[in-house]
Amino acid sequence: MHARDDASLNLGAARLNITNPLGTTFVVTPENTSENLTAYGKYIRMNFTYLFNSTSIAGTYTVNASVFDEYGYSAESLQYTFEVNGSTTMNLSANATSYNASSITHAVGKNITLAMNATNTGSVTAYSANLSGNFSANASAWIVFNVSLGNISASEISAANLTIYAPEATWPEHITSPQA
Repeated sequence: MHARDDASLNLGAARLNITNPLGTTFVVTPENTSENLTAYGKYIRMNFTYLFNSTSIAGTYTVNASVFDEYGYSAESLQYTFEVNGSTTMNLSANATSYNASSITHAVGKNITLAMNATNTGSVTAYSANLSGNFSANASAWIVFNVSLGNISASEISAANLTIYAPEATWPEHITSPQA
């Protein structure tokens, strides 16, 4: 927030009233961060910032900002709004219980394709979702290639093929699929 006092009354503080979509108002005091311009020894321009992270409720938030001078007089700015999209949870499942990877030799590795389903089990859309993973130490040389799932609406299922590279000289063994 940028505040300017054209009467040289010495800006001193600011206050933000932030109202969430349920109507709860948070009153916070932002910090004076920079651009302290003075005239006749008094602050006439200041920037204030505040990191507001109480945004667990999706919807429109409203902000009213007030600036105070040394005499306690205040000026209220225009009303501002911002949108919060919320967070969601995903469930990842393989479309088969096992996969067989053959033809891996001491000199040749192989890409393995796993058909996966990602289900948005939350209540809001997952934007720009990606599917990736890591294997345990016994398969740490294996590579999991990221797959973009796009946007997944609440309760929607997105199917994707996850490609995994099994390097050369991989011993025959049972490897647990990557964790979501």
